[in-house]
Amino acid sequence: MDEIPWFEYDEDDLDVAQRAFVDVLADRAGTWLVDPLDTVVLPSASTFDGRLIVYLDIGDPQRNQGVLTVGAHFDGCVV
Repeated sequence: MDEIPWFEYDEDDLDVAQRAFVDVLADRAGTWLVDPLDTVVLPSASTFDGRLIVYLDIGDPQRNQGVLTVGAHFDGCVV
């Protein structure tokens, strides 16, 4: 069975610095108690300010609802 990747992205959508940031984030996310399907990468071309956005949704499966969305902007140097 294939493993679901954390913060999945198309390589052509991100530059070298963005890929490095997302790859480190994905490596560390492996210990989080969140479903990898709840993680998102929005390439800078898809955002209003031209910065990469990554976020994840934390949900309550018993109530079948979202509880919190946590995200970060990355401009190539600073988060």
